[in-house]
Amino acid sequence: MTVTSRRVLLPQHLWNRTTAGCSAQEIRTSEGGVKYDFQIRCIRRNLTGQWSEWGPTTSVTTLETAPTGKLKTWWRNLEATHESQLKILLMWKQLERNKANAEHLWYIVKSSSDLHDTENILCNTTILNCTISLPTEKKNVFIRAYNNAGASPETEITLTARNGKKIIDSSNG
Repeated sequence: MTVTSRRVLLPQHLWNRTTAGCSAQEIRTSEGGVKYDFQIRCIRRNLTGQWSEWGPTTSVTTLETAPTGKLKTWWRNLEATHESQLKILLMWKQLERNKANAEHLWYIVKSSSDLHDTENILCNTTILNCTISLPTEKKNVFIRAYNNAGASPETEITLTARNGKKIIDSSNG
């Protein structure tokens, strides 16, 4: 993600004005991991005279908060390596910026819904897809987006054919 800076007049509900010789703006936002660039200039208290030149830019990044919202996912059966294994390509959409709450996310796919289970990790990646191998009897996997502050709610992916039948029908040999 590329961060670009530009001068923006902030809506009144996002800032407070102080009277310490200059005007200052305080950002109030619940969005985490956002970079703000600030510049200050002054004018006399009674607003007479001319504004000073803009001061140097100061950058501040809000603290990250755990991602919110579930991932939008889909999957495709790549092949059956043999009757007891499936090779599945999982794909998901990137969370919107206001739900990611950070610039950088990574994703963990597990065969267990336990947040703290580290033994059933199938995939740990920073890209928006991964290929996993599963036993044919496994019907669900779970994915979460992570940032430095925590994890998103889990998204459960159910692995059944669209018609409700098994993905691999062993009776067709």
